[in-house]
Amino acid sequence: MDDNSSSCTRAHQSSKNASSTYSAPYPKTKRQRTSRSFRRSKKKTNALTQPKNRCTSNSLKPSTKREHAPDTVEPSIKCRKSSSRAGSSEILLGDIAYHKCTPSPSSPATAVPVESVLCDKAPEPDSLPSHNPPETSRSSEEGTQAIVPFHENELDDFGSEPLPKAPIYDHGLQRGIRDVRKQLARLSRTIRLSEVVGDQSSNLTELKDETEKLANFQYPKFRTVGFIGTSGEGKSSLINSLLDQPNIARASASGTACTSVVIEFRYVSNSNPQPYTLEAFFMNSEEIRELLEELLRSFRLYHCESSFNDIGSIDEKESLMDAADRAEGTLKSLFESQPDWGLDFLRDESEGAEKTILVKLEGWALAEVSRRPGSHDSLVYTVISDDLKGCIEQLDYLAADSHTGGGPVFWPFTKLLRVYLKSPILRTGLVIADLPGFRDLNYARVRATNKYLSHSCDEIFIVSSIARCCSDQSIPDIKGRCADKPYHIAIYPEEEARGESTYAEEIGSMNDELDKLDDQLNEVRLSSRMNMEEAMRGFELMNQIEDLDLERKKLMITTRDDRVKRGLSQSYPGTGVLCVSNSLYKTYCSGEQRLADAYIDLSGIRELREYCRLIPAAIQLSMTMAYLNHQIPAHLGSIRQWALAGADFVSANEAPALRAVLSKVAASLRKDLHSPQGYVDPVQRNLNTLFDGDILQKIRLSQDTWTSQCAKLCEDWYKWHHSTIGTFVRHNGDWKTRAVGYRCWNKELVAKPGAELIPHWQSIHQWLKSQSDILNKSISNSIQQVCTLLRQNLHHAPQSLGNLLSVMESRQQNINYVVQCHILEISRSTNATMRDMSDGYASSFMADLMRPAYLECTKTTGTGCTLKRKDIISNHVQTSQLFVQYHDRAKTDYAKVVKGHFDSLQKGIAAELEKIERDLNSVIGGEGEILEAHKKPSLTEQVILEIECVQAILDRAQFDLVEATSRV
Repeated sequence: MDDNSSSCTRAHQSSKNASSTYSAPYPKTKRQRTSRSFRRSKKKTNALTQPKNRCTSNSLKPSTKREHAPDTVEPSIKCRKSSSRAGSSEILLGDIAYHKCTPSPSSPATAVPVESVLCDKAPEPDSLPSHNPPETSRSSEEGTQAIVPFHENELDDFGSEPLPKAPIYDHGLQRGIRDVRKQLARLSRTIRLSEVVGDQSSNLTELKDETEKLANFQYPKFRTVGFIGTSGEGKSSLINSLLDQPNIARASASGTACTSVVIEFRYVSNSNPQPYTLEAFFMNSEEIRELLEELLRSFRLYHCESSFNDIGSIDEKESLMDAADRAEGTLKSLFESQPDWGLDFLRDESEGAEKTILVKLEGWALAEVSRRPGSHDSLVYTVISDDLKGCIEQLDYLAADSHTGGGPVFWPFTKLLRVYLKSPILRTGLVIADLPGFRDLNYARVRATNKYLSHSCDEIFIVSSIARCCSDQSIPDIKGRCADKPYHIAIYPEEEARGESTYAEEIGSMNDELDKLDDQLNEVRLSSRMNMEEAMRGFELMNQIEDLDLERKKLMITTRDDRVKRGLSQSYPGTGVLCVSNSLYKTYCSGEQRLADAYIDLSGIRELREYCRLIPAAIQLSMTMAYLNHQIPAHLGSIRQWALAGADFVSANEAPALRAVLSKVAASLRKDLHSPQGYVDPVQRNLNTLFDGDILQKIRLSQDTWTSQCAKLCEDWYKWHHSTIGTFVRHNGDWKTRAVGYRCWNKELVAKPGAELIPHWQSIHQWLKSQSDILNKSISNSIQQVCTLLRQNLHHAPQSLGNLLSVMESRQQNINYVVQCHILEISRSTNATMRDMSDGYASSFMADLMRPAYLECTKTTGTGCTLKRKDIISNHVQTSQLFVQYHDRAKTDYAKVVKGHFDSLQKGIAAELEKIERDLNSVIGGEGEILEAHKKPSLTEQVILEIECVQAILDRAQFDLVEATSRV
């Protein structure tokens, strides 16, 4: 029954009760009236006035005359098409606006990454817990390794909202996957009954483990959406609404872990099967030293007289004061209990004092690290909470500035928090990341967040207030840090009930009609005779008022949405906007009110969820196809191979020849697929050679020219006023002043090299794109060659070899999929390296290489400091072999990236080869060997029956998959 019909039923029943007792005209309901803007007075037909108080549906008292109250308009949403997108949609909402583009109908499963801006009001943080971790949680140093229990309704549990029109969300397909998993779990239980399974060297034990893994199928690939914005803009509240987990994303304006550390929200996994599992990733010693150095620098820039006197503008003083306050708060939370602690200790300006202070801080930090949760030498801490409340307490515990009893503070040395939840929006591989705003961070945190944005985020939402979104400098700042990623802008509400609106007359008419309906409802309330007919009329009037009020709010939201769109389109041409009302969603998310569903739609949270769910849809569909079409068939074939062992009679004369053929097949595949002489290693070597020949060689040949160009840039900077130069070195070459506007020295230094390297990067990308097909073709040819050899010997063991040939086809597809996925990841990492080498953001190559010069300039104060700073910059650019370091950093970083991906690729291929070799060994045993399947004939028969059941359900799921993809 829908909301409207259920509401009518309740109204009818209540009316019956009222007419029988006449104790009250009709019962109270929960109707809430909020904004009353755009209301037009009966007395003044040409002006908009403030509304009078409307009676709510939870009261039958006569309404009083309207009192004047400030206009409040529910948030609106707008989505605008981006030039880079195939399609778009328009959404109207209330608290937040962000640019959103959706896939075109021709490709609804593909969601291209997009940066976004969003906003909402942050909730008040709960009080911090005591030093002792909450007792309701269970902690461990390592992630829990366990199999996720299978639940029949788990796989299609996406919540009650309509799902996007993408194949992966097809109900028939999800039901098919669920049924396959259920049957695989039953097969696993059957195998587990065997005594043979107790033997870890048994093939059946391996097959049982693989069956359990397939039964607990989860999407191994993720797509990450980052939400970023200045503290207090409502980012955390928005994430809570998306997850439907109140207060799980913590909000704070104090610069603690809530605003300084990246917090990821992921769906539960095989390694973390329990909901409300929290993982904390801590900094290593080098990262701790870098953080302390930056905190000390931020404090001393403002509090030491020698550096403070060098600060010119008020804007910079305010910025440095904020940074100093945050640094002081962080250091105080860490070291306040130390006997030598004090602000005078940090302000000491004697010769060599800064170095001495830093050494002492490092010693204190080492002592703090030894007291953190888990082992002192472990960089990962895992704690499992029993419920949402326990998880929030753990987050607060890790984020606390202090603990009762003087316990250690953890958040300053925490670099990532990861929370595992059973939230429907995360079900198919979406990862939501709560990112700190850059303006709330010190340089070390900025670098870490910048790196996460560049390397981990597929899409970004930027959260901002609607009142200042057009002038919000964080939007272009974030956009510039991830220029190659799509982005959205989100804003939240302000008043909009003014006479200049083109819809003022229409809204005024609605207000007049609402006045009339209110008057009629008052007449019913004041009626001296209250019967069934009057009660029903009262309910009808209340429904009419609520329906008309909803339409009025929709129109107001649309009006404001258009205005916001026009304003932002001028500041950010081609950028779409979406507004989301967190408050509207919170009011109606329980679904108890009659028009709750309509207001939830109006809030825009559903639209945002739908868009977010589309982001991983394409990759998850690809993995589902591999799972149903190749991985399960290959596994079922392997179990059949085990069951068919010895089914063919092989004479003593034929056995040696057959064993030789099988050995030859295994050796051939091992040589071609997993050896230095195989197909994979040359691809890795060729990629390194190509990078050296295209990228590194270009750097070597151009470094002198680039150095000269950079020297000319420095000469241009030296023409600036000495205070401007000082400002830029204090801010690592990245700042904005009235005199010169926004400039980023690091980006300017690398602009020419980055542009000249673009054709070489394009060459590498094209080569990588071709290698996936070439490598898969070579692997397929190798497997087909050994299959031909097997067919030539099919007469020796027709049943076993016939099944093996079928399995080999699926194994070939599995290997091809592994290759395809890893080549794609290598291409993505190559693109990330290209960004790091071509831009000037905090985690870029050039920012890191120029950092020592900026630090040295900052320490240079007093008379003649400007000339000294110029010399420092010039010497660093011209004589420190800047581009030699640039070359070496590129070589080291890219080689590491490539090695990591190819090691993973080799591991994936080796896993498939091991399964093929196990199947080859099952064709015929060694001389005099009794194979496992013969030891337990009854078990073998039962396993065969279970395999056929799985196969039947798999066939149906494969059909559902075809149907789902064909309907798009």
